[in-house]
Amino acid sequence: MKVKNAEMLQILRAELAPAVGCTEPAAVALTCAKGKKYLDSDLKQMVVNVSRNIYKNGLMVGIPGTSQKGLLIAAALGYVCGNAEAELEVLKDVSAECTEKAEKLIASSAVSIKLDESRNGIYIRTVMEDHDGNTVEIVLEGRHTYISALKKNEEVLLNNPYLDEDKTGGESGSCMSIQSIFQFSRECAVEDIAFLKEYANMNVEAAKHGMTKNYGLSIGRLMYQGDSGRQTSVLDHQTILEASSLTASASDARMAGCNSPIMTNSGSGNQGITAAVPVCFISDRMKTDPEMTIRALCLSNLIAIYLKQRSDRLSAFCGTVTAAIGAACGVGFLFGAELQCIEDIINTAFSGISGMICDGAKSSCALKILLAVENALLSAKLVLENHHVPHGEGIVCKSAEETIDNIHTLTMQGMRSTDDTIISIMK
Repeated sequence: MKVKNAEMLQILRAELAPAVGCTEPAAVALTCAKGKKYLDSDLKQMVVNVSRNIYKNGLMVGIPGTSQKGLLIAAALGYVCGNAEAELEVLKDVSAECTEKAEKLIASSAVSIKLDESRNGIYIRTVMEDHDGNTVEIVLEGRHTYISALKKNEEVLLNNPYLDEDKTGGESGSCMSIQSIFQFSRECAVEDIAFLKEYANMNVEAAKHGMTKNYGLSIGRLMYQGDSGRQTSVLDHQTILEASSLTASASDARMAGCNSPIMTNSGSGNQGITAAVPVCFISDRMKTDPEMTIRALCLSNLIAIYLKQRSDRLSAFCGTVTAAIGAACGVGFLFGAELQCIEDIINTAFSGISGMICDGAKSSCALKILLAVENALLSAKLVLENHHVPHGEGIVCKSAEETIDNIHTLTMQGMRSTDDTIISIMK
């Protein structure tokens, strides 16, 4: 059990990371910020080659500290003022002066974005040239912060290709199953996972900030109703709506470029928000014991990671669906759900929304989050009241593991051509 605990903790540490803004533009900015360190003079030209999924997710999303959207301004800002050591918080120091300098670079045609049709998933190759004739080439792939190659002129400074086994920070994730995750969340030393509450609080604060003004479509702000001081011991519809709306408001803010830091899950800020905010909201309503809240957050995040590992990290399948199911399992845990109940929540939630397309990061992601969380929490409510979807209906099987296998087939086989079609439409 100790070995598995160590593996679980390593997976949590590897997959939860702070970010400012959408993670795809942040990854682009990160390559530009890191590459700049190796130039000897001012930038002459910078070409950023991106995979189809990076292109899709970065096309229409707001950039922190600006009123602008897209990868071009993100790349320019990464060069101008990106913090190369801050990873996915690379754009946390954007100012009006930085934005003005970045806009001048773009106006001079010094920065360009190119779509690499041959690449899927996470892949960014940035080539920079300074006025002294030096060139720097930097490649980020596999994970949003993983630099796999770096070359200055003809000198190779780094050559460390991304391998599949790197996806969980060096662990294969073989310790993960619904049962092992549940057991770990219930029995591990709470001090080992206490950091999850601090991480989750970042996302709750972002959600609250999203309620303060009209970010994006303001989906969460418009949908949120009710007295925040009201107590509830059951998952009534109003509580579900408020939890879903609050979660959506965090996405409203970050998809519009708000620079409030959030904690990611599986490389996605929206998934991190979705896995954390509903659990914290309902825990606060219930006045749950702090240890129980932390354990519920552990279960939520690990279920979200596990479900996401069964599909491509970036694909046509919207990851907020799986993150919301993780949150629903965490909420079920708060209500004392045992393992079978957790499996029933997973099955029931997948029967409601078994697939939602990802057509890029943008303001309407907040609507997807609201719908995914509402579906997942309604599923938890049904299960907690002794109702669940019978196995054999659609893709739902007797065990959650079998249902997850069906989701894996759906995303890895059935939705590959969907991704091609989505990108073709967006182009």
